[in-house]
Amino acid sequence: MAMFQNCFAILFEMIVNKHFCYTVVFTLLIAASPLSYAAGCLKGAAVGAAVGHLKHHAVLGAVGGCVVGHHMAAKDKKEQAKG
Repeated sequence: MAMFQNCFAILFEMIVNKHFCYTVVFTLLIAASPLSYAAGCLKGAAVGAAVGHLKHHAVLGAVGGCVVGHHMAAKDKKEQAKG
């Protein structure tokens, strides 16, 4: 019985450490990204993740949505500056 308790303790530590590492990396990425790019990227990433979730590729959809959202926001900003 003691062997199983030790295995569960090791497994629990691995899971907690993995989630902690993901949280740290995510926080650093958010802190490092400039806020000027966030407007189009966040909206596009949310839509892309939702659509990508339907095809079991939510992360890929979020990345693609971020790129497209940033492009659309930059294009709108240029149009507003022109006229």
